[in-house]
Amino acid sequence: PAAAETLAAAKPDAPIAAWLFVVSGMIFGIVVLGGLTRLTESGLSMTDWRPQGSLPPQTAEEWEKEFARYKSYPEYSVVHPDMTVDEFKFIYYMEWGHRMWGRLIGAAIAVPLAVVIARRRVAPPMRRKLVTLLGLCGVQGLVGWWMVKSGLEKPEDNTVPRVSPYRLTTHLASAFVLFGYSLWLGMTALRPSPLLENPTFRDAIMRIRPVKTMLHLAAGLVALTIVSGGFVAGNDAGMIYDTYPKMGDEWIPSEILDMSPVYKNVFENAATVQFDHRMLALLSLVAISGVFLRSRKVPLPPQARRALHAAAGVVAIQFSLGIATVLTNVPVSLAATHQAGSMALFSTLLWAMHTLRIPRSVLRTIVR
Repeated sequence: PAAAETLAAAKPDAPIAAWLFVVSGMIFGIVVLGGLTRLTESGLSMTDWRPQGSLPPQTAEEWEKEFARYKSYPEYSVVHPDMTVDEFKFIYYMEWGHRMWGRLIGAAIAVPLAVVIARRRVAPPMRRKLVTLLGLCGVQGLVGWWMVKSGLEKPEDNTVPRVSPYRLTTHLASAFVLFGYSLWLGMTALRPSPLLENPTFRDAIMRIRPVKTMLHLAAGLVALTIVSGGFVAGNDAGMIYDTYPKMGDEWIPSEILDMSPVYKNVFENAATVQFDHRMLALLSLVAISGVFLRSRKVPLPPQARRALHAAAGVVAIQFSLGIATVLTNVPVSLAATHQAGSMALFSTLLWAMHTLRIPRSVLRTIVR
């Protein structure tokens, strides 16, 4: 009875869900746009940051002034010494579009949230979560500028200027957290407890727990793979070896532990970073395949089975995209598609996890 009361109290809210799904789609788009901004070497074209944003230069004189400001930073002299104003406009608009899209996401959260709070449209627990979502969005903007600042400084060893791989990975990881949180809230608003919609859930709950455990472990592996992908991007490690399955003529690159102290190899040695990403991707493929095979032996609700089928299909496509990206020496189109694939895989795993979600209050009732 207590479980039934909890289920009855948690009513679907389609308008709130639709709003959060739109926000999630916008975040998906900005992550892909961010990848394109990095791949086209556009991320350091804007050398200042204003919370409210600004219009791009409007006149030839303003463009010359902005270009002169860019020229005073290391990237111009090292990477783009022959760049013209017209070429500069392209990378500037890429970065400007990325930043303004981020501000638009903030507005897409803040304005409806103000209305929701003013009208007491949702219960206090959901209200707190929505405020947290807005806070995460603000933090993401600050992390983005913190990342860009690291690339505006002159490298001590006079190498190609680039943003810190640690800060880039933090920016990527926080984007996935923001996306995942928004998507999860949207799914919860639409279907508070999908598993409880199954009339036989009490009998099935113990049988599906092993699948849930395996799914959570697989999702953890995918999260680690995504983080390692940030270090691949931050170190330009995707270009160091363009062969697969071997790395050059070796299964394990000989320079894998060249740096000292040893831990720096994991984060800064391009060969090690690419090797780790390959291994984590392979483990993710195996783990999700294992969840899929195990789930076939368990009576799952239809929506959970559909989600696991989707995850199995997407992980195969994503793994193939990763190999193709390496073999073709990281072309912009494939690399951006690979990044979008990571978002799609992350989404399907969240969907699968949500379909098997049981509120803690209900779980305690069932156990008792």
